[in-house]
Formats: sequence, structure tokens, C-alpha cells
Amino acid sequence: MHKDILIWVCLLFFTRSYTQKYNDKDFIGYINYKQIPLVNVNFNPLLFDYVLNREPEWYSKNKIKKITYLLDGQFNQSVQYLEDGNVVESNYSGGSKYITSKNKNEIITTQYNNNKEIFIISNKIATDGKLIRIKNQYATSKNDSTVTKFYYENNRIIKKEQYFNNKIQRKSEFKYGKNVLTSMINTDYVTQVQPGQTHESENVVYKYDDNENCISIERTHYFGILKNKHSFTYNNQHKLIKENYVLDVGTGSQTSEGEIEYVYDDKNRINKIFEKNKQKASTADILYGENNKVILITINCSSCYSTYFPINFYPGKMTNVYSFKYDGKGNMIEMNNTVNGELRNKTQFIIEYY
Repeated sequence: MHKDILIWVCLLFFTRSYTQKYNDKDFIGYINYKQIPLVNVNFNPLLFDYVLNREPEWYSKNKIKKITYLLDGQFNQSVQYLEDGNVVESNYSGGSKYITSKNKNEIITTQYNNNKEIFIISNKIATDGKLIRIKNQYATSKNDSTVTKFYYENNRIIKKEQYFNNKIQRKSEFKYGKNVLTSMINTDYVTQVQPGQTHESENVVYKYDDNENCISIERTHYFGILKNKHSFTYNNQHKLIKENYVLDVGTGSQTSEGEIEYVYDDKNRINKIFEKNKQKASTADILYGENNKVILITINCSSCYSTYFPINFYPGKMTNVYSFKYDGKGNMIEMNNTVNGELRNKTQFIIEYY
């Protein structure tokens, strides 16, 4: 049990640290839910910008000191930042707290539950600022530790290795073309594989056109048994206009396929998203306000389906509305979600500045 939690926490912190550096060109469609990173595409990946989980440079530039996150009027989380944008303390409604400090080339985060020290995460940073090691360890058990190591070449990550008590568990390898990622292979040394399976838990191949727009992603997963394929079409301005996908192709698997179309206004902003699979479909309309900020997203469907918005399993006809408010500095301070006119949740961000 401890081993599983350690690995999960390590993956969580790796994802946060790693994607913060590279996710500026991630997809906005189904690809997000498959968590395939590092794809070089040429369109705006986000319809709206949350104020949490950004890069430290963003908080420093915007002079943000603290953000308190309320869900339906109740405290959920607060995060305090130093003037350089790095997190110094996080508090959660369940009673847990994370305190972060820096010692030379090491960033140490300690988790407390009800003021009791529980977990320690240590990030080792190279002199050029690259993350080279994450170590996760229970405060009460010095024997059990998960360590993730990162290896770079030409300023790009080429390998990631994860160890539990000095025994390798998983490995990820990345290959590149001139400017783009061309393949990612994940190898699992722990899981007991079946006959005909490989220890490669995931093998992803990326292909591009002459303008370095990603035109296809082919992903073999579940230890070589299942395959996914995503294809992408662009307009003359290199904006993504269509995404087709086929998922979980393999013996005994239930294959799903569908498409997403993106429509742009005269300012090259996405203002419509059409999604459909064999049985279901949805249409999203996006409205912008001042400074190109999204203020309203309305999703309509009769037999509901969406990969980008969380309405995959809603039965019957639905109008799903997201509305957004911003402060005078252009940062989001409120998001409301209604379904068929009924308020489902209200998210607020109370932002304090330096």
C-alpha cells in the first residue's frame, strides 16, 4: 500500500513539474484526457486560463502573493507564493498542509496532516535550472522511498527513470526531430505481463507536416494489446480545424471513434466546437469579452457527448453553461456552471497581490 501511494505521489509531482514546463502546446481536445505530452502544435491550447498550477514565472510577473480557492462558497485550498513565483505554502480543506523551502540546489516540500509531518518531497535542481531528481519519502519510514531521475540532451529531456527502494520500476524514453518530439516509449518493469504482451506499457509515435504541425499520433498501450490513433487537420493559418480519433483498437476491446471540429472567428479565436461520435454529439459556443477573455461557454446537446467538457455521461437534452469573471488585472476570479438553468457549482479565486 505504501509503495502504491509513493508511486502515485511521485507521478503527481512529476506531472506538475514536467508539464508546467512543456504543456504550452498541448491539445484542447480528446488528447488532453489521454495525457500525451510534448506535442508541438500551433494553436492556443486553452480557452480560458486558471490561476492555479501555472509556472512560477507567471506568478512572479503578475505579482501574486496568495490565492484562496472557494468551491460553492466553502474553503477548498489556498496557495502562498514568494515574489519569485515559487510556492511556499499550500493549505487544503481536509486539514493537510504543504510547506516548501529551498536549500542550495534542493527544493523540499513537507506534507502535514493536522500539523503532523507525513510526507517529504525533495526536488533536486541542476545549476542550469533543470529538474534532475524527485525523491518521495514517508516521514515515519526512512526505508521506503520513490526516486525519479531525469536525463537531458541538448536541453531536452530524453529519459525518465523511476525507482522504488533503489529498484527500477518504470522508464520513459523520448526521441526528437529537429524541433519536435517524435516518439515516447514507457516501459514497466513491475507489472506481470501476459503471453503475447510486452513490457512496453506505452509506445507513442508523433508525425508532422512540413510546417511542424502535428498531423497524427499513434499510441500503442496496455502492453502492446491496444492501439489509439489521432489525426489532425489545419487551415492555411496553421490553426487546428479537425481532430479524428479511433481508440482502443484490439482483440476483445470495445473500440470508440469520433471527431472534433474547431471554428474560428475573424480574430482567429475559437468560437465553436463541434463534437460527435457514432451515437452522440454536442455543440459548444464560446463568447469573448474585453482583452480576448472568455466570458461564456454554452454547450448544447440532445444526446449528450463531449470529450473537452465533462458531460460525457449526462442523459437526455442539456444546456451546459460556464460563465467567467475576471479582476481588473485580467485574472480569473469566478467561474459558474449551470445545467439546464440550475447552478451546479460556483468556483471563486480570491487573489492577493504584492
